[in-house]
Amino acid sequence: MAGNTHPIRIAASRSGLTPDVLRAWEKRYSAVKPQREDGRRLYSEDDIERLILLRRVTLAGRRIGDVAGLTSDQLRQLDKADEQALAAAPRTTKASQPPRTHAPFSSDPQGFRSACLQAVCNFDGERLKSLLEQAAVAVGQVKLLDEVVLPVLQDVGEMWRQGEMRIAQEHLATEVLQGFLTGLRTAQAHDEAAPRIVVTTLPGQHHELGAMIVAATAASEGWNVIYVGPNLPTEEIAAAVLGLEARAVALSLVYPADDPHMGEQIESLRRHVGDEVLMLVGGSAAAGLDASLQASGAVRLRDMVSLRALLASLRMQPASKS
Repeated sequence: MAGNTHPIRIAASRSGLTPDVLRAWEKRYSAVKPQREDGRRLYSEDDIERLILLRRVTLAGRRIGDVAGLTSDQLRQLDKADEQALAAAPRTTKASQPPRTHAPFSSDPQGFRSACLQAVCNFDGERLKSLLEQAAVAVGQVKLLDEVVLPVLQDVGEMWRQGEMRIAQEHLATEVLQGFLTGLRTAQAHDEAAPRIVVTTLPGQHHELGAMIVAATAASEGWNVIYVGPNLPTEEIAAAVLGLEARAVALSLVYPADDPHMGEQIESLRRHVGDEVLMLVGGSAAAGLDASLQASGAVRLRDMVSLRALLASLRMQPASKS
């Protein structure tokens, strides 16, 4: 390794970003172009300086997609202009601003959650997307998914059910979150040797954001994720699991919660895929399916912490020999 290059964790530490954000900015925006050696990313001093500049100008309120194409000299000029504008601001305005070295809301997931919900209520999809990108930098992927994205999803769903949110607002939130979660998942490094997990929903379950959160989480835990979309017949799910020799299949069940066929569909899927495949079932509609889950040997996912622990543990185990 050359003396002036650094692995991704060093680049992340020195730039103040997370490895997940580095990968996303590289893949989605070509923000930096690190060297490659034996499959590893190696970042130069110039790369790290550029990442620091990108972080500073995005923390000032700009979207990464708007600044990633600028040269490093242009980023320096932009950052200098931001500092000069901040210094020239009236004292009352400066006092209300967060410190220059911190993300909005002082890296507080609750602050991002509230701001995201307000953006949805204001029909402001661009603001929602920008907040999610800022949260990814400020709090890291685990807190982003657990304490920002998932609660926002739950808040939007509850407000919609209570008649406190319009259908158009719920659709806007869904559209933005779907695109963001897809980008988060596909930005992960892809390892063909990693165990495979198929993620989907059962027939009649059209709400897919819960499944997309699970898919992004599994990808961040080093799994090879195959997300096949929502509302699939059990035979099609089984075909994907068996054809890909997947180690696990994850099902998200949200709405409707009173579908009388879900239990028998889970048991049917178990018969199709056999006993060696781990079946994970989560979501608010899974609460009343304990008998079917037990009969099929499926694991009910109650929270994201247990999901991560299970995925990390299983990934370290050797595959069963048939």
